[in-house]
Amino acid sequence: MVTKDNAKEYLRIPYDEDDSFLEQIIQGGYDYLAAAVDDFEKLQTVDEFSRKVDLWVLTQWVPKMFDEREGMQSGAPELNYAARALLTQLQMYEYKEENP
Repeated sequence: MVTKDNAKEYLRIPYDEDDSFLEQIIQGGYDYLAAAVDDFEKLQTVDEFSRKVDLWVLTQWVPKMFDEREGMQSGAPELNYAARALLTQLQMYEYKEENP
């Protein structure tokens, strides 16, 4: 799971004033995916899927939401191509039971 410190390092934020907000948008990213991906909780147990989820939250969701805080976005909010492509991969991911 992406942490506040991961996000601060990725965004190069040296101060602590936005820590609470970062925690909220990180959780918002996971909540967004949980609503967008069938069997999200079950798939989260698969390492490959979980790593892709963390990548999406850290590189696609957090920067966008952080940049758009306090009404700083222009126009209608939408996900860029990379965010949509990775989201589609997550939505198409199939859970496969391992044979014992």
